[in-house]
Amino acid sequence: MNVSSPRQLLSALPHLIGFHPSNSIVTVAMDDDEILTIARVDSKNEPIQLPTSVLATLRQAARPATVLVAYRDEDITLEQLTELVPQAQEFQQLDALWVRHSRWSSLMCDDLDCCPAEGNALNEITATDLEFVVAGSAPFASREDLAGYLESRRLDAKQLSLRDTACEEIEQEFEKERLKHESKVPVRSDYVNRLMRVWSDEAKWDWQAHALLVLVVSDIQMRDGFLRQMLDQPSLRLVIRTTLMSAVSQSHSDHVAPLATALAGCAWLDGNGALATVALDRALEVDSSYSLARLLERAIGHNVPPSVWTESLEAVSYEECLAGAA
Repeated sequence: MNVSSPRQLLSALPHLIGFHPSNSIVTVAMDDDEILTIARVDSKNEPIQLPTSVLATLRQAARPATVLVAYRDEDITLEQLTELVPQAQEFQQLDALWVRHSRWSSLMCDDLDCCPAEGNALNEITATDLEFVVAGSAPFASREDLAGYLESRRLDAKQLSLRDTACEEIEQEFEKERLKHESKVPVRSDYVNRLMRVWSDEAKWDWQAHALLVLVVSDIQMRDGFLRQMLDQPSLRLVIRTTLMSAVSQSHSDHVAPLATALAGCAWLDGNGALATVALDRALEVDSSYSLARLLERAIGHNVPPSVWTESLEAVSYEECLAGAA
């Protein structure tokens, strides 16, 4: 995502992280005006060690830079914030922002017309806010609230019947189509493309669409093709991520792990390690043996850069994913 102003960045951060930061220090890794990845840690008055993934991503960038954001009520100076993230000094610092009591200011700006002593209001709706809202994004108040949202939601008897019937019907349809064709790749491609068109055509999301999503992520080859499509269509990732979050909470327990893992993969493509970690926790809570979830958990836990995930998807074509080569 590209940003052109501090206010636009502050509007985007809760959506990109998945929840509203508080008592946090956020380091935004940039390549010129493009957000590469984000690191959020609890705010403490001691130096922060940036994840290896963030440093590696910055060192690979053409024009690496950082923006530091302090979400805290206590006063903080530019010098204090910079000292809290010493590794960021390796790169150009585009800005240092301080957010407190629904107001914000730049610690690098001395112009009182631009950054008054009391700060600028943060509760004004911006075009960036509207862009995320239109795409269906609604950041949670905290990480705990985000994790809670991914827990199974109680559906009434009618909803359960509609969901399960739709899933059963599309599974039967898929099996019939598979038996008609010697090569399974065109069949899998048809179902993945049908799913992607739901988002690209802004079609109504209903239980039939939910069943199609469940079918795709539950088949390893189609799941990998779906992840490859998400890589190739970044403009759809926000709405896909929002849909996946809702689907995780509404799905049968048998489908939680693949859905939550697809959500983690989508989040990590955008460098959103916080959401990816929460989604993987949910996947492994339900199925501790789900292999892709375990692989992604180890990668994020060992600070593997998100770029490695991107490169691994780029290394295999969409057709090869559907053929089982991923």
